[in-house]
Formats: sequence, C-alpha cells, structure tokens
Amino acid sequence: MPVVEVQFHGLWGLYLGTGKTKLECDKVDALLALVESKFGDDLQQRIRERGAKFEGGIMRYSYVALNNTELKRLNNNELKSGDVLHIFPSIPGG
Repeated sequence: MPVVEVQFHGLWGLYLGTGKTKLECDKVDALLALVESKFGDDLQQRIRERGAKFEGGIMRYSYVALNNTELKRLNNNELKSGDVLHIFPSIPGG
C-alpha cells in the first residue's frame, strides 16, 4: 500500500496541532475519506470553539492538491508512495 504525506497548511495545521502526517492509501477518494475520519471532528471542534460556523467536512472548506495538481484536474485516482496531498483552508472572496 502506498504511503502518502498529507500536509495541512495555514490555519488547518495550527488548529490540528500538526502540519503533516503520513497515511497509507491507494486511491485519492479513499485518502480524502481517511483524512476526514481521522481529522474532521477535531478540526470542526476547534473552529467552533473560536465561534465560527463549520458544517460539513474538511474538504468543503479546503483547497486540495495532489503534488502540484488541483484535485479536479487529476486524470488518475491512483496514489503512489511519495505523493503529497496538500490541504489549504479556502479563502472566500473574489
């Protein structure tokens, strides 16, 4: 099973108390579900403690890229060892 590094950038890393972790997974969609199950509740709680509304999962409020490619531009769902999933808090506005 491939080992993928997951990096939490900005406030996500601060709120979770870690900037990165390594997880074993072979598909992008399964990795996103794994990140949500391992970190979603903690992140949601810390954001709510600060008085912000947070409904839904991490991915709803994040910009996510695998290596240097935005997820919606990926042509392949397969992961390989050494891949890096970057998770950034979304910044609203325009």
